[in-house]
Parts: sequence; structure tokens; C-alpha cells
Amino acid sequence: MLVFDISARRKHLSLFLNWFIKNIVSINCVIKMVLTGTIVFEKDVEEVYKAGQSVTGILKYSVDKPTEFASIYISLVGKGRCSWTLMNANPNIPPITLMSNKSYVYLTKNLVDETNNKGPQNGNYEYPFDFILPSDIPSSYKDKYVTIAYKISVKFEIRNIVNSLEKIKSEIKVCGNVKPCSPEPFKVEFDKKVFAVTKRKRVDIEATIEKTLVAPGEDLTVSFLVNNDSSVPLNIKTELFEHLTYEASGRYYRFKNPVKSTARYSPSIKKKDISKITCTVPTFPKLYSIQHAELFTLEYRIHITVVFPFPHRNATVDVPVVIGETEDLLECHFLDNKEPSISMIFTERKNEESLEKNSDYERRGLGLGYTERMI
Repeated sequence: MLVFDISARRKHLSLFLNWFIKNIVSINCVIKMVLTGTIVFEKDVEEVYKAGQSVTGILKYSVDKPTEFASIYISLVGKGRCSWTLMNANPNIPPITLMSNKSYVYLTKNLVDETNNKGPQNGNYEYPFDFILPSDIPSSYKDKYVTIAYKISVKFEIRNIVNSLEKIKSEIKVCGNVKPCSPEPFKVEFDKKVFAVTKRKRVDIEATIEKTLVAPGEDLTVSFLVNNDSSVPLNIKTELFEHLTYEASGRYYRFKNPVKSTARYSPSIKKKDISKITCTVPTFPKLYSIQHAELFTLEYRIHITVVFPFPHRNATVDVPVVIGETEDLLECHFLDNKEPSISMIFTERKNEESLEKNSDYERRGLGLGYTERMI
């Protein structure tokens, strides 16, 4: 025989009805409530924020019905993501997707707690915000394989309502600080042996780069002292290259590409001649080195190529440079009066065409059976 406690059932039913009526009213308010908002920055939308600077503005929103918010979070978020897919040579083996994620900054404030405005809100509201960007973050960047982005995000959460988040997002452009990669001035000394019928002859070259860190759009200047003791004339070609390194799931992929319109040729240097030459390597306002990203780097190098007539082999060496702005301009210069001298060995190529063909990309750590193709 079963015994039912009618009073207890009525009590539970009464509690359930009270909860249901209360939340139905709230849900009805949410359905009818209209929330509109916008983020107004102190700077123009197209302007760039430098690492270490403040991101300031005003959050403006309006509510047309009395609504109580559990929280209103306004956040500065900076993230990076790098990914690509490896295709296997065997069609029966599925492709592998590699991915890495990195958080650069996450700063957040709860406006409900800060303003102590915990009651129902109705009407127009404005709240100023101020976030300071860290000084060691990478610049905003996006291509086929990597995205580095910064956003101001606002999340409204209505009290007593599950899954009631309303979001507002606005992306900002960030310019990261860079650090020099070598002292200034930077001197490179090298030699190249040229075959001759009687004996090998040498070409000695001394290259000096006055500044290895320049602002976007500023020219790089390279001075050459060439002692051509060979029996053939030669030219010196300088060209700016970008070197990109991607990292995902512990594997690396590297590209290098020439920067358009930066190739320069010296006048012909006669055999048995000593010449002094100054060459200008241009940069452009949109060029910028990417540092501090960890999952991605964008570097620039001056490729110096000694061009010999056929059948002699050309030779090339590259010198790293940095394009960007430092946190403190005094850090751009090394206060050492000594001029470092570094000897570097040539990498030989048969001709310039083979050099350019070999500069598309370089495979690293892709695993056996997988092609170099990234999709």
C-alpha cells in the first residue's frame, strides 16, 4: 500500500509555480527588451595603438525596458592563432591539421561591480574605459595561416536568465615594439675565390650597414669596399627579403620572399680594381617586423649577391635587419664605439635564377610521407 503526502506535494507545486511565474515574467521582459550599444574610441577607428599605450574610450548602451544585469564585462583581448593542414602523399591517409593558440593580453572589468549599479537599468548609459597595452606584444597581423588580433569586447549578462549573454565587439589595430637584432654600425667581411687558368683569384668585400633598425619607410644604407683581384668583372646586387616562420603543434614552416621593388644593382666593378660603393635598400611604410608572437615571426634580411659572368657561380649572404619602432628610441642605438667585424661564408648558387627559385619556402619538421603543401 502506497501512502502519498498531499501537503508536501502541494508545497512543492506551489514553489514551482512561484518560480515559473517569476521567470516567465523575466523571460517576457527579455523578449521585449531591446539592448543597443556601441564602443566609441578616443582615437579614430583606423588609427593604430602602440604597445605600452592606453586604449581609452566610452561604452554607450541603452535599454528600453527595466532590466537587471548580473554583470557587464568590458575586456581587452589579444590572441594569436596559427594553423595549416598537411596533405599526405597516400590518399588513404587523412590530412593532419596543425594548430597553435596564444593569448597576449586579457584585461577585464565588471562595470556592475565598479559602478555599484546593481538595480534594474532603463534608459541610456555611458561608461568610460581605459586599458594599458603591455609593451611586449606583437603587432596585429593576418595572412592565410596566422591571425594576431586585438579586440574590445563587452558582454551583458541578465540576472536570473540562463544563456542571456549579449555581446559587442570592436577590433583595434596594434603596433608592437621591436628590438634591434645586431649592433650599429654592422660590418660584414667576406671573400670569394674565383677560378682562373693560372691560379685562383680572390674577391674581398667589406660591407657596412649604418643602421640595422629603421622605421617603416626609412632607407637602409649599405657601404661596400670591394677588392676585385680576379680576372673577371662583377656586380653587387642588394635586395630586401621577408622571412616568415610559422609554428603549430610543435612543427615549423618557413618561407622567404623578395620584397617587390627593392632590388638594386651596383655599377660594374672592373677586374683588378678596388671600388667603394654605397647602395640604398628601400623599405615601405607597410613593412614591419613581427616579434614577441612566439607562434609566428616576420623578419627582414638584406640579401647581398655577388654577380659574376657565366660560367662562374654567384654567391650570396644575408644580413638581418629590423623594421619598426622601439619602446624607447634610445634603445635603437648601441652605445659601444667599437665596430664589430663578423666573417661570414658565402652560399654559392649557379646563377640568380636558381637563387630565386630556391627562395620560395623551406620545409621543417613536417613528418615522413607528408608533402610541403599547406592548405
